[in-house]
Amino acid sequence: MTCAIHQPQYYPWLGYFDKIAKVKSYLIMDDVQFVPRSLECRNNFIDAKGLPRILTVSVEKKDVREKKIRDVKVFDCAKWQKQHLGFLETAFRYSKYRGEVMDAIHPIFEKDYVFLQDVLMDTIFAIMRMLDINVPVSLQSELDYPKTDPALDGHARRGQDVLNLCLGMGASRYITGTGGSLQFLNPQSFKNAHIELLIQNYTCPRYAQAHTEAFIPNISALDAFFSCGIENTKRLFHENIAPDFPYDEYMRMHPLLKQPPPPRKLNRIHPLYGMARRVCLNTSPQKCHILFLRSRIHFLFFYSVSRSAGAMGWQS
Repeated sequence: MTCAIHQPQYYPWLGYFDKIAKVKSYLIMDDVQFVPRSLECRNNFIDAKGLPRILTVSVEKKDVREKKIRDVKVFDCAKWQKQHLGFLETAFRYSKYRGEVMDAIHPIFEKDYVFLQDVLMDTIFAIMRMLDINVPVSLQSELDYPKTDPALDGHARRGQDVLNLCLGMGASRYITGTGGSLQFLNPQSFKNAHIELLIQNYTCPRYAQAHTEAFIPNISALDAFFSCGIENTKRLFHENIAPDFPYDEYMRMHPLLKQPPPPRKLNRIHPLYGMARRVCLNTSPQKCHILFLRSRIHFLFFYSVSRSAGAMGWQS
């Protein structure tokens, strides 16, 4: 049996559902630590001006970093529901597919939620219905699976957690993405457990986005539905499904992934770029230009200082 595992997300991107459509059973990891300001409570959209916009589900802040996803509660539910619904109605008010998509998701903005997980699951199921994906979805908190040795930590523990979940599901094949999981999964452990490790083969299909000529990939799947309609998006999605890569084949195609990352230098510079990018999501193009110009000046200054120090033998 082929399976896949992932944390729940808020109106996920199409690649999330590509993985679901390829498996016989999909597991939602709800018994893991919640990560604030992540896709576990927000996602990216495009507003009516063609600019990126992040919609976030408000959650109770007290001890939220210590809670598991299934224990996180929403905060001021009616407020964020009104904001998100208002954004979608405004951003896509001229879309000829607005009515059919709003009919599919509108109940989510009327329901009185207590827990964040219920919000996320409803958004996932709503998109699965529109894409006509009929795959059983289960929760980690309800699965009986071998528990990881508490002596393990870091990447070893995370990799063993995933393997144990696969064993609990009775999987013979496991599909993982191309992100951080490749850093902690142990392919030999999967071979020893007789589970074939596959790497997801996915490229975001291009479509005519409603508010931008320059295609922006991997944002919330809702953008495709509002831009193309439910039937067209469904057809585009299923035609884009491709066979996944065996782990060894993928690593031969990407040999640099086997090498440890080079040591990072001048780490103090990177937050400047991150800060500029975050601010630019909600500011004018003129201010964006100023922010990136300032960050570039800082970079050149610190880079020249570090080069001079290295030339004089000051670097440790």
